[in-house]
Amino acid sequence: MEGAKKTDKRVLIVDDEESLRVGLSYLIKENIGGYEVLIADSAEKAIEILFSGEKIDILLTDFRFRLKGKNGIELICYTKIQYPFIIRAILMSDFINEIDERIAKEAGVDDILRKPFSLDVLEGALRGLLPANL
Repeated sequence: MEGAKKTDKRVLIVDDEESLRVGLSYLIKENIGGYEVLIADSAEKAIEILFSGEKIDILLTDFRFRLKGKNGIELICYTKIQYPFIIRAILMSDFINEIDERIAKEAGVDDILRKPFSLDVLEGALRGLLPANL
């Protein structure tokens, strides 16, 4: 079917703010295209999704969650250990200092998006992490 966008890549969005999860999911599916989107409201829920065997190509996670539990860097560190050749990781934050940024990079973060970010920045980050033929 000409013009249809293939959705063979999967993004897992992890954020405790429902409006952000829903908004990002919509933007990725409708404006960027080419991705199936799963959502989780916590690191623990994201781990459940991963443990269930869902294929995830990119983990797009907030840095700090309001609720108790793992933060985004801890989640990325866990996924990089458990699924080192499967998942690429993008960390979102409205504020991240140099120390946290260094820790994030050491944990395996592939890209950091500073909130608020534009649709073009999000698309560039997603497309930059996966070859077009995946």
